[in-house]
Amino acid sequence: MSNFIPIYPLKMVDPIRKILSIILPIIITGALLIVVVMHFYVSYVFRIAININALSSNSAKMQDIGWFVGIIDLFVVFLTVSVSLVFFFITMRRLKEFFAADIEKYLLAIESSSNHIIITDSNGLILYANKGAEKMTGYTFQEMVGNTPRLWGALMSGEFYKNLWQTIKYDRNVFCGEVKNRRKNQEEYFTLAHISPMIDKYNNLIGFVATEEDITDHKQVEKELDDARVATRNILEDLQMERENLSQAKSRDDAILSSIGDGLIAVDRDGTIIMMNGVAENMFGCGSGEFLGKKFYEAFGSEDERGDLVPREKREFSVTLTVGKKNVVTSADAYYYIRKDGTRFPVAFTASPIIFNDQIIGAINIFRDIATEKELDRLKSEFVSLASHQLRTPLTGISWTVDLFLRKEKLPEKQRKYLKDIRLSADRLNILVELLLSISRIESGRVGVVPESVDLVEFIKNDLRGCSMLFEKKKLTSVFTNHPEKLIAIIDKSLFDYIFQNILSNAINYTPKGGMVEIVLKIKEDSALLVISDTGIGIPKEAQTRIFEKFFRASNAVMAKPDGTGLGLYIAREAVKLLGGKIWYESNEGGGAVFYVEFPLAVKSLQGKVGLIPLKMFAHK
Repeated sequence: MSNFIPIYPLKMVDPIRKILSIILPIIITGALLIVVVMHFYVSYVFRIAININALSSNSAKMQDIGWFVGIIDLFVVFLTVSVSLVFFFITMRRLKEFFAADIEKYLLAIESSSNHIIITDSNGLILYANKGAEKMTGYTFQEMVGNTPRLWGALMSGEFYKNLWQTIKYDRNVFCGEVKNRRKNQEEYFTLAHISPMIDKYNNLIGFVATEEDITDHKQVEKELDDARVATRNILEDLQMERENLSQAKSRDDAILSSIGDGLIAVDRDGTIIMMNGVAENMFGCGSGEFLGKKFYEAFGSEDERGDLVPREKREFSVTLTVGKKNVVTSADAYYYIRKDGTRFPVAFTASPIIFNDQIIGAINIFRDIATEKELDRLKSEFVSLASHQLRTPLTGISWTVDLFLRKEKLPEKQRKYLKDIRLSADRLNILVELLLSISRIESGRVGVVPESVDLVEFIKNDLRGCSMLFEKKKLTSVFTNHPEKLIAIIDKSLFDYIFQNILSNAINYTPKGGMVEIVLKIKEDSALLVISDTGIGIPKEAQTRIFEKFFRASNAVMAKPDGTGLGLYIAREAVKLLGGKIWYESNEGGGAVFYVEFPLAVKSLQGKVGLIPLKMFAHK
């Protein structure tokens, strides 16, 4: 038997070896039985033969052989029975171990399951509960045995439990569904329950097996998903409503934009045209939507008064997108748009940045054709020019007559005072007439630019010497120290003189006694920068956008000098334009003003029929 022990180990892992450990003893036992049967058959034949020989020979020796064979038969029978019994017990032991191991595995699997597993009798009384049931419910096995699942359940409706019992007890079907329970610590939770009836071989209901999986987290996720779905649905409804509102607003805005009499162009951050109303399309002579998607500088060009193309970096959108501030060109400026057919028309515009979240995302330009206004200005300038010419003759006669009386006649002091007042009024009126004539010449485009070599440092010093008496009269300090030793520029002397004298005269006129006027001249690569600052009354904020308009004077300027004309800065700006430069200022009311004039060191010539009337504010040495 010891040979068979290695063949039948007590602990089997392989199922085939388990089966062999059971079958082999049975086969061996059967083989032994067959051998025994064969042995008895042979022995029976052998004994018959011996008996026949013994009877025939009557020999005692043959009889002894018969007895010996009988003893051997008994031994064989004993040995066979013993071996069979041994193998039988081994087989029974293996069967017991086989089924016990499997049952132990099943019980271990049930006990180790994280799911809640219980077994009840047919009335629902708990007979068994695994560790998962204890952990899920919070009750111990001892607390559960003999109780029903109502110990942690009974939170569902009566109809629910009625249907449950109908399914598992009377219909004998499996129940599957979600159940709400309460743990021992009163915490509520949800499970997915499977309850199966146990039926014996006689078709009798003997109990139930119930498994439950905790799905509280899943339910929470489902609730959150439901809430998210509801929120999403609400958002979609809000978006739909907002889309409808936006659509209505867009339709309203489109109607408003279509009704605007001015042209409107909007661009994105890169300068691509994203909107253009019908008025603008008509002005440029383009088809509907023809310019959309194009860069503004590719769609249409801009020119100045001379017909020179405005560089891209100085175009209205470029400046607005770069600086982020409103860019305004009024009817007084010379700015032209070029139509699709190559013709041009004068415009006044306001280009403003579109700002979102403190970021410039585009710009919008509202402009109008000011050809009619330009024509009216031209007619007005012609009238002013004609009127001014007609006024100069009598004014000159009055001045000569007054001078003649003052030189030739011996008049009382009182009469001489009257004549001097007349001469002063005539001089003031004559200055106004000359300014009006200069304006008419500028606006009619008849003023030419004649560049010549000028030392600007010496030129400014001469002007300052010419007005030294005005500085002394108001006890003002003039400073001109920040400048190069020489600054030779190719410039129109009369235009530069107009610019300098007008700005300087304002600084003198509107700076209180004891103040200071400083002049600075700098070189900036291929241009020059003239800076004139004062400690005067400054420019009020509300007047700063109109300071270069004709006849406009700020309220504080009118109070300081009632007899001003409001033409000086306008003429200065136009003269700067003729030189191809730019003029700007910085000022606060009561804090003085700083005027900047930047112009090329080599000014381009411009043909014209006339020049500006020379100013007589200061006398050059």
